[in-house]
Amino acid sequence: MTSNCSPGSELDILSTAVAVAVAVVSVVAGQGPTAIWSSLRGGLAKTLRFNWCFWPIIQFAVYGFVPVRHRLMAVMSFNFLWSIILSRSVIVWSLESLAY
Repeated sequence: MTSNCSPGSELDILSTAVAVAVAVVSVVAGQGPTAIWSSLRGGLAKTLRFNWCFWPIIQFAVYGFVPVRHRLMAVMSFNFLWSIILSRSVIVWSLESLAY
């Protein structure tokens, strides 16, 4: 059985997910369309770079050192931490874009 996923499609999914997260947090913060767009332009590349630094280290640690029966809980805990980091960074970038 072959998989239809390629690195390019995974990057597209990741970029879309981060863009949706940035947009949702911006909408919840009460920003208008222009502020949301500037948050996306300013924050998307930074978030993707940080994502590429964060998750490979986490995956190496989890799959290298955490016992199999605890891996799901470990990954979900780091996912919760990633959600907090993402939300905070989106709010900071949104406030920076409003300052201009």
